[in-house]
Amino acid sequence: DRVFLLCGNRDMNKLRFMSELHDAEVNTSTDIYWDPKAPTLSEYRSRPTTNNNQSLADSISSAAVSKLKWMLECTMGSQTTFETRRMELAMLKDTTACSSEEDRDLPRPVSSTFATSNVTDEEVVQSFRDSVDPSSDDPWMLEYLRYGQLMLIIG
Repeated sequence: DRVFLLCGNRDMNKLRFMSELHDAEVNTSTDIYWDPKAPTLSEYRSRPTTNNNQSLADSISSAAVSKLKWMLECTMGSQTTFETRRMELAMLKDTTACSSEEDRDLPRPVSSTFATSNVTDEEVVQSFRDSVDPSSDDPWMLEYLRYGQLMLIIG
């Protein structure tokens, strides 16, 4: 009765992951009508990287990875989210790799580094897909959106 989950546009935009990261759609660009300065997916993929003028498309392991990075960086204003999710997944892997439940509950120093190299780009993409996929084991974002409200009047 006292807790209200409010959903904003950043929450609602995450529903895009399910459709736009579908295998049949990873090479299809979405019209970013709300930001005319945003590069198209093909423009984003053709950007040179710092690796010997290699294009971004050539340096990224899959179309789904480049599509997600484009979505986050160019259409959602989330430039660091891909790598932040990788760190989160590395932390979760590290926690589940502990030998006992008792070890998992031990406090870790804030400076503790996790092996982010153990989390592939594809695992990061899959975690975004799973967050809004009703058939995944843990559709946590979808559940939040189910219980959330767009607006609320109190009183």
